[in-house]
Amino acid sequence: MLRQPVRSETRQVGGATRRSDLDLLRALVVVGLVFFHSAVIFGPGAFPVKAGAEYPLAAVFLAFGATWGMPLLFVISGIGSWYSLGSRGAAEFARERLRRLGVPLLVGLLTLVPLQVYLGRRRAGDTSSYADFSAHFWDVRPSLEFPFVVRADPAGGLFETGHLWFLVCLLGFSLVLLPGLVLLGRPPGRRLIERLAGLLARPGGLLLPVLPLAAVEVLRGSETGHGGWNDASYALFLVYGFLAAADPRIGQAFRRRCRAAMTLGGLLLVAAGGAFVAASPDGDPLIAMDLPAMGSGCSRAPPDGPGWWPSWGWPAAGAPDPGLRAPRPRCAAWASRSTTPCRPSTCSTRWPDTSSA
Repeated sequence: MLRQPVRSETRQVGGATRRSDLDLLRALVVVGLVFFHSAVIFGPGAFPVKAGAEYPLAAVFLAFGATWGMPLLFVISGIGSWYSLGSRGAAEFARERLRRLGVPLLVGLLTLVPLQVYLGRRRAGDTSSYADFSAHFWDVRPSLEFPFVVRADPAGGLFETGHLWFLVCLLGFSLVLLPGLVLLGRPPGRRLIERLAGLLARPGGLLLPVLPLAAVEVLRGSETGHGGWNDASYALFLVYGFLAAADPRIGQAFRRRCRAAMTLGGLLLVAAGGAFVAASPDGDPLIAMDLPAMGSGCSRAPPDGPGWWPSWGWPAAGAPDPGLRAPRPRCAAWASRSTTPCRPSTCSTRWPDTSSA
């Protein structure tokens, strides 16, 4: 099991209690997903139901949400992984993830996703029965494209994970990265985290996490259907969240730049989004290669942009800042309960309360 965060200036209070700030952030993402998927109907991206025409403003809204929404969810999951491994072993952690992520994924693939795909095909003019469709939907083959280890048969299979792709990524990356996360909690790994925290605290140190993300997005490309990011980038976001919880200096380094990052990132998004709407009304601001769309996509690229580091959620990374006003526990608890039916748990259900120093 992992120890408490290295060189932490906080202490555990009252045993294991909830981090209300993380509950509110997670609820924000879940509620935002409702509006995000509604906008997909009118913007770029595959969806069972689509409007007759795509609207540039919807594309800009999708680019805004994709820039930080899903990365933030994976960062929160990484933070929860640190606290979860602090109170249980690797085997128990794996069982918990299989129960909280694997079971909802399986139920969704057996019930919701096939019906969505079928209705989408019916709308497109397919007249086959649901029984015939089901036979082709489950015509799958193994795949080496981790974490999607099963793909539709190229000869006519219709299988897809639909909107549950993020559960596949969360579950797959959590299990594959588990041995490395456990090693980071041991003395050699903790010393490595200490050195990394020292580097990030230096001027320009925040560029370091940007480089792996930039390499992944440039070399492997972004995916519109997966939130506008490459799947491998989500694995990095999960690790970054884990590291931020492991050493409070990492979260503190980002909090010091949070306001400047949000301001500059917002200005870049507005400017690039406006140029995209004016010059490329039919493009995709996430993956298109024409100049206006690339300009819109580049609003994520600077280290102070809202996407490369999902800085809009970094005030809650690691130990909370005593100078920030903590959300009311009742409000956070209500937000967590009200959004639970909409999503499986992506974090540890209980974590040490580090809000008191």
